[in-house]
Amino acid sequence: MTHNGEVSELAKTFPTAIPPELSRHNIHHVSPRIRRATRDISPTGIQVYNSRSKEIEFKLPNNGAFDYGRAYLSFDVTLSSTGAAPTHLRVANGIWSLFRAVELREDDKVVSRQDYVNQLMSLMYRLGKTAHNDVNTARLWGIGTQAVRNANGTTTRTYHMPLMCPALTNEIIHAHSNIHHGHALRLKYTLEDNLACLETSAGTTPDFEIRNVLLSYESLDLPDIVKSGVIDHHNSRGVKTVFDDYSFSFLPFETQLVNHVFNPNKKSVKNLLTWFLTDGERTDPTVNDKFEIFINPDPREYQHEINERKVQERAVTFPGSDASEAYAEFLRYVGFLEGAGNFRDGPGIDYDAYITNGFIIALDLNTARDNSTLLNNVNANTENDIQIRVDLNAAPADRLVAVTLTHYMRIWNHGAGLGRITQA
Repeated sequence: MTHNGEVSELAKTFPTAIPPELSRHNIHHVSPRIRRATRDISPTGIQVYNSRSKEIEFKLPNNGAFDYGRAYLSFDVTLSSTGAAPTHLRVANGIWSLFRAVELREDDKVVSRQDYVNQLMSLMYRLGKTAHNDVNTARLWGIGTQAVRNANGTTTRTYHMPLMCPALTNEIIHAHSNIHHGHALRLKYTLEDNLACLETSAGTTPDFEIRNVLLSYESLDLPDIVKSGVIDHHNSRGVKTVFDDYSFSFLPFETQLVNHVFNPNKKSVKNLLTWFLTDGERTDPTVNDKFEIFINPDPREYQHEINERKVQERAVTFPGSDASEAYAEFLRYVGFLEGAGNFRDGPGIDYDAYITNGFIIALDLNTARDNSTLLNNVNANTENDIQIRVDLNAAPADRLVAVTLTHYMRIWNHGAGLGRITQA
């Protein structure tokens, strides 16, 4: 099993029914007898979706081996409006802005549910963006300048996007055991409110319509001897898949934030990100780029604590509004302090953007002291909590909301242990 391209320490402790040669990361090097075929699935039920018919659900196949790591959704989007004639009408940057949540279920058990998935995808895209991303993926993913997206909004367009479900995309899904048990995997998307994901002028109420939705994935044709071994192992011991999970907390504040991120569910915390937005703007269609703007609240200092013990030796400060220390912590999180700073493409947010519209406070727990109770701990992590304290120099002009994104690692036990989740 792998996690973010590497074998995790947590994953090493668990048996897997996936032979190494069948790992998604090694599958291209195996025998040519293992053949891939591209398949498409249509949603169940209705086929036209908008701000009133918001749920798109797929019943996933349960007879075979499937690779969703390179899967995508495709669909047509048409925009419309009522009220005053709009001066512009467009989807927020990134077509995933239309999607509020994604949920994977095994029968009636929730394997993974991610709310605010549009915010998460926009954040991750901006953090990892290189100079080539906007050129290569703009047409598929609805990325572009306001002028480009205005033009897209004048006609029906076909878009593609990733599945946004790490529980499905991290490894090959071996569903052979379901042949004998009749269990079903279901993937459900919930669309965003129209006022939160569309951009237009004052006095206009925008809306969207989605049609012709398909989920395109790859099916693997395994040799009988491999398939038989996988089925036997799958049915007797099951498969354990490590995947990412995220949760958001929103807390209004004025001059001092003390935000406790409690951790009651045996989850293994990987990192925290905190940023700031203006209250009410998320559902205002006259506000542009709302998923990509992270306000600089003019902080004086910030500090993280784990179980009342300081993570940093001292608070991170902003002398004379200089944010270089905070930006260095941010670079540590995104991985650009490795290799003495030698990288082909710079981080998605440079320093100038960081201090204007890309201000993010980052805590990577892989660098934190005394973090063994939070990392790679399946059973004992029941009463720990993390605290972030942020002090501002002065009360902000607008009412600010602090958004804290907590990144967890979890385990999905499927196969013989259908639907069981370890809050790793």
